[in-house]
Amino acid sequence: MRSRQAEIIAILALLGLGCSQVTEVVVVVDSDLAVPSELDSVRIDVTSPGGEFRRASAPLVGERAIALPRTLGIVYRGGPLEPLVVVATGSLNGRDVVQRRARLAFAPGRTVELRLDLLRSCVDVACAIDQTCTAQGCASSEVDVARLRDWTGASSGMDASVPRDGGDGGADADAIASDACVVAPEQCNDRDDDCDGQVDEDFDLTADPTHCGSCAHSCSPGPNASPRCAASVCALTCDSGWADCDSSLLTGCEALLSLPLTCGSCSTQCSGPTPFCSVVAARGLVCTATCALPMTACSGSCVELATSSAHCGRCDAACPPVPGATPVCSAGACSFTCSPGLYDCNGPADGCESTLRTLTSCGACGVVCGLPHATTSCTSGTCALIGCDAGWGDCNGIATDGCEAALDVDPMHCGSCGVACPVSAPNAASSCAAGTCVLVCDRGWADCNRMASDGCEAALSSGATCGSCGIRCDGATPLCATDASGGHLCASGCGPGEALCSGTCANTSIDPNHCGSCATTCPPLPNASPVCAASACGFACHAGWADCDAIAATGCEASLSSLTSCGACGSVCAPIHATATCATGTCAIASCDTGWGNCDASAANGCETSLTAITSCGACGNICPTGVAHATGSACTSGACVLACAAGWADCDGVPSNGCETSLSTASSCGACGVACTRAN
Repeated sequence: MRSRQAEIIAILALLGLGCSQVTEVVVVVDSDLAVPSELDSVRIDVTSPGGEFRRASAPLVGERAIALPRTLGIVYRGGPLEPLVVVATGSLNGRDVVQRRARLAFAPGRTVELRLDLLRSCVDVACAIDQTCTAQGCASSEVDVARLRDWTGASSGMDASVPRDGGDGGADADAIASDACVVAPEQCNDRDDDCDGQVDEDFDLTADPTHCGSCAHSCSPGPNASPRCAASVCALTCDSGWADCDSSLLTGCEALLSLPLTCGSCSTQCSGPTPFCSVVAARGLVCTATCALPMTACSGSCVELATSSAHCGRCDAACPPVPGATPVCSAGACSFTCSPGLYDCNGPADGCESTLRTLTSCGACGVVCGLPHATTSCTSGTCALIGCDAGWGDCNGIATDGCEAALDVDPMHCGSCGVACPVSAPNAASSCAAGTCVLVCDRGWADCNRMASDGCEAALSSGATCGSCGIRCDGATPLCATDASGGHLCASGCGPGEALCSGTCANTSIDPNHCGSCATTCPPLPNASPVCAASACGFACHAGWADCDAIAATGCEASLSSLTSCGACGSVCAPIHATATCATGTCAIASCDTGWGNCDASAANGCETSLTAITSCGACGNICPTGVAHATGSACTSGACVLACAAGWADCDGVPSNGCETSLSTASSCGACGVACTRAN
C-alpha cells in the first residue's frame, strides 16, 4: 500500500516548475461527510501565480480509490510568489456537493501545510466570490501563509483532530481561550461572577449579617435576639423585654428584664424591702415592695395573669412555643400571633407554617399559582410567570394566560415571539416546523443565505450557485450548464439548446429568468411561482391557492381555504343549518345551528336532523319512549322528551323511560305531583 508521503503530487511541476522541497505548499483535504453515501470523489483545482490552471482528481470508491485525508504537494521554483488559488471540491454521483477555497502566497524556504476540510455544515452554503465556508460560516478565502504550520510529513484525519480555526491550519489553531468569563449573578464567593471586573461588589461585608466580615460568615441570632453586623463584627439586637447581660453571642439575649435579678436592666437586682420587679407608670420596670393590682407575684416577679405568656391564668403556666409564631396570653388563655411574613393556613397544630409565597398558597391561603405551559413563582406574594416550557412563549404579554404561543409550529411566532414566517416568500412556500421557518423551494431555486424573509433567492442555474448552494463556476469551467436530468453543473461551454446569458447557460424554452430570450424574466405574481414553458411565461399556484378569475396579472388570487372557493374555484362551502369552516381546504361543519344535528356525520348535507323530533330529541338518536306504563304517547318539547299520561297518572320523576310512574290518588301526590293530602288533627 502506498505511503501517505507517496501520495504527494508536485502539481506545479506541470507548470514548468521543479521538485525542490525548499518552497512548497502541501494541501491536505479531508471531510466529515460519509463515504460513499455522501461523498465519492474529491478534486483539487490549482491556479498558479502565473495564471495557469491544473486539476487533480481522486476517487474515494472503486479499484483506484484513495483514502482521506488526501494530500497534494504544490512546488515552487521561480516566478511570482502569489496569488496561488486552491479550490477543493467534493462530489457525489457526478454532482458537486461541497467546496472549499483558499488564496495565498508561497513562503520562501518553507514547506507549509494548507488544510481544506470539506465540512458537512458547508453543504449547500453559498459564500461571496472572495469568501469560503468554514466551521464558523463564510469567511475570507485569503490565508496568511505566516500562520500555516510547517509540513511534518504526515497529516491527521478529522476524527483525530480538527483545527479550531475551521481547517486552514493556522499556527494558533489549537489555542483555547482559558480566561473566558460566563456572566452569572454575582455571589459572595471571592469571584467576579457577573464579569464586570469587580469581586463581590453587591455585598457589604461591614453590615450584612449573612456575610459579616467575609463571605458566608453568617451571624447567629441566639435566643431572644436578631443578628446584626456592625463594622464587620457580629452583634445582637435584643427582643423587647430582654437583654444581653453576659455579653455572649452564643447565649443571645438571655436576661428577662421583668425578673428581680435583672429588673429593667442588667445592673438592677431587687432585694430587701423591694423584692419584686413590677411595672410602674412612667418609670417602667422597677423594684417594688409589693405587686400592685392587677399584678400577681410569681417567682419573685409581678405579672398580670390575664396577659403574661409565662404565667397565663396562673403562676408558672407558660404558653407553649409555637412554630413561626409568638405565644400570646389573652384573658388568661393561650393563643398565638404569627410572626411577620408567616400565616396559619391549615389550623393551629403546626403553628404558622405558610409564607403565602408558595405555589400552593400564593398571596392567600389555598390560592394556587400555576399558569399554562409556564414556570411560575410566588416569591413576592403575587403569582408571576418566570419562564416558559420548552417550545412555548408568552407572546401576548398577558401573564394570566401563561405561555400561550406554541413556538414550534406557530407561523406568527416561529421559534421566538414576533418572528413571523413570510406569508408569501419569493420562489417558495413557507411554514413553521420545529421552531424554524421552513421554506419549500420551487424547482430550480434554493435558500442559500438561510434567510426566510427573501424566500429562495438563489437560482440554481446561476454560475454563483450552480446546481446547489456553495458551488461557484470559475477557472476552466466558468459556465453553469443544464445536464441530461435537468439539473445544473459547471462546464466549459453551453450544451445543446442552451444560450449563454450573462455568463450562465440558459435553456430559454423553460428558464423563467431567460424565457424566450436572455434577460426576459417571468414576473412574480401573488401566491404563485413564475414558470417558463415553450419560451412563454406562465405561473404555477402555490399550494392552497388558485387562479379563479383567469386574470394573469392577479396571479393566484383565490384561497382554496375560503368558504367561497373551498378546495376548488367556485366550490361554495355552505352546509344547511350549520356554521361552516374550510381551514384545511375541505368543507367541514364547525357547529350546528340550535335545534339541529349532524347525525349522519356528513358535511355534504349539513346538519340535516331536527333535534325536536321524537327520533332525535335533543341529541342524535335520542328516541322518546313509547308504550311505557300509564302513558298514551310522547312528544319532544324544547329538546326534551315529554310523556302524555293517562288520567290519574303523572311522570313525577322526569324519567320518560319508566313511564307515568306516579298515581295522583295517593296521600303524597293527591291530584298533582308532590301535593300531600293532610288535614289538621
